[in-house]
Formats: sequence, structure tokens, C-alpha cells
Amino acid sequence: MEISTILDVLEKIETRLNSYWNFYTIVIVAVCGWLVSHIAEPAEDLNPDIAHFLAFGCILFFFMNLTVIRAATIRLLSFENALIQLVEDSQHLTPQIRDYLSKPQLKMRLAFTYITHITMDTAVIIFIYWAL
Repeated sequence: MEISTILDVLEKIETRLNSYWNFYTIVIVAVCGWLVSHIAEPAEDLNPDIAHFLAFGCILFFFMNLTVIRAATIRLLSFENALIQLVEDSQHLTPQIRDYLSKPQLKMRLAFTYITHITMDTAVIIFIYWAL
């Protein structure tokens, strides 16, 4: 596989990951916005059954979203490792390009993904029950 091909694949995976994160962000903003508007001008108290239903739906969404983000991140890291290997073996690159491409873009990316996602997930679930 050529370096340019791997770079194209990495860009496509990165775009897909950004889409997953954007969708996740929209859902969090929508849920929190709905809860804030309900707290600011409650037409009626938030029913515990509705809170349970909303929390369950959010948990399902969070799990599914984290699953696809994890899979895409692992795929991205695999292609990044392949790129690093190709760059190390290549004799046709300038030292600056070789130096840049021979390092992971984001160290501990998967760990930070888990930390960010689970922290935000927990905060939203707590906020749902706090809004009762």
C-alpha cells in the first residue's frame, strides 16, 4: 500500500469520526437544552417515568455511539501504524515529512475517547435525574 492511499483512508476515517462526535454533541445539547427549558419554565414536574425513559434512551444512544467511535478509532490507529511503518521504510521523503508522519497524531487517543465520552454520559444522566 502506498503512503498516499493510507493518508486518504486516514482522512476518510477521521471524517467519519468527526461525524460521530458531531452527532453525539447535538444529542447532548438537545437533551440538556430540553431539560434546561423545562427547569426554567416547567409546565409540569418532570415525571420520574419520563426521566427513566429519557435516561434509558440516552444510555442506549451513548453505548451505540461509543461503540462506533471505538471501532473507527481502532481502525484509524491501525492505519496510522501502517503509515508509520511505511514512512520509516521510505527513502523518498524529506526529513521533515518523515519526522511528522512517523509519529502518532494524538497519543492516547482511545483512552481520551473513553474518558470524554463516559464523563459526558455520566453528567447527562445525572442532569436528567437532577432535573426531577
